[in-house]
Amino acid sequence: MSFRKPSGAGVLLALCAAAPHTGPVVAYCPETESVAVVHPGRQPAELRRRWPW
Repeated sequence: MSFRKPSGAGVLLALCAAAPHTGPVVAYCPETESVAVVHPGRQPAELRRRWPW
């Protein structure tokens, strides 16, 4: 999936919603060269403190 001008919180919520259906999801930001993985069952609140965006 791809986002145009995404908000970091919006991407986190979308990936947390998708992960139970798709399995682990990798997020990549080419501008900052940051990578994050969201696993099924993880909640946005627990990931937010380490979320790079």
